Amino acid sequence: MNLKLLPSRGGRRLPNRNMKDTCPISKSEAVLCFCLASAFLLATSTCGLAAAPATLDDLKKLEIICFVPSYLPEGFHLKSVEITNDELHEEVDHMKHPLPLYALEYGDEREGTFSIETAREGIGDRNIMEEEEDAEESEIQTPLGPMYLIYRPKGKEGRKVEILTNWVEDANMNEEDAKRGGGHPVLGRFHGFTATGITLAEFAKIVQSLHPIRSNASPTSTPTPVPTGTPSVTSTPSASPTSTPK
Repeated sequence: MNLKLLPSRGGRRLPNRNMKDTCPISKSEAVLCFCLASAFLLATSTCGLAAAPATLDDLKKLEIICFVPSYLPEGFHLKSVEITNDELHEEVDHMKHPLPLYALEYGDEREGTFSIETAREGIGDRNIMEEEEDAEESEIQTPLGPMYLIYRPKGKEGRKVEILTNWVEDANMNEEDAKRGGGHPVLGRFHGFTATGITLAEFAKIVQSLHPIRSNASPTSTPTPVPTGTPSVTSTPSASPTSTPK
């Protein structure tokens, strides 16, 4: 490497590196660096624009009835809220009205969960389990009307691997059915409830505490459970609905 000494103001001579001795970046490498930098800037500028997770407050803004429990087993807390829109079938529904659906999940730090899902139409049997030989059916009374359950393992006591209910029609669904004689609901919804890792008594307390999240959405009539077959009532868990809400 050849260094040429150049004079400076202070009398000291500074080395000047010949440009041909450096290692310049190739054109392809420069383009790659530019693309990576642009992608990084784009990602950092748009990350704050991502949709925030839905909250219970968002449910209060919906026209449909959204049920929430006032009782939860010890250690349970809200894990997720989901709001989606059902697909519009303009050739059938003849409307542009939003058709929201909601889902909630509560749980603890172990295997305990309680979840709510909703549907507008096209429902099938919900209270069916693959391992029916180890499952048992039951019926409990709730503010939403009688609710048919299927759960496993069999027996009234102990934590259950899974508890499923039939679909339950809300008051809006009943009202729309009465006015239009069926058809495609606008505000009416089917509600289904699922639990894992809790007892039948705990499940009964939760569903007995269900209420609309909006006070002005209180049902004007008792919601109707939708039987999906004729359940054999083998046990009726008893539970007090006066537990302290969490």
